[in-house]
Amino acid sequence: MPWVRIPNLASHILSSVRRQLPGDWQRRYNISPVLMETFVETPRFPGITYKASGWIHVGATQGRGRYDTRKEFGKPIKAIWLCPLRKYWKRALNQ
Repeated sequence: MPWVRIPNLASHILSSVRRQLPGDWQRRYNISPVLMETFVETPRFPGITYKASGWIHVGATQGRGRYDTRKEFGKPIKAIWLCPLRKYWKRALNQ
């Protein structure tokens, strides 16, 4: 929709998701999430939006699918990005 003009649209959407997700998960699963995680296919996308939105780059996948135990089916390598949802997220993960 070319008539919609929102500066930094991708960051705006990520921010909205970050605010909405914890409450949704609490209501649906009775669990309060600590982090959001995403995978970005690095050959195609550099992940600039995630970096600009304050996400943390923590590494990359090995380019294997979930069920590829024999390393037969090559998948694109993806960058792994995390977004903390709590101030003391490390402490919450270590409990």
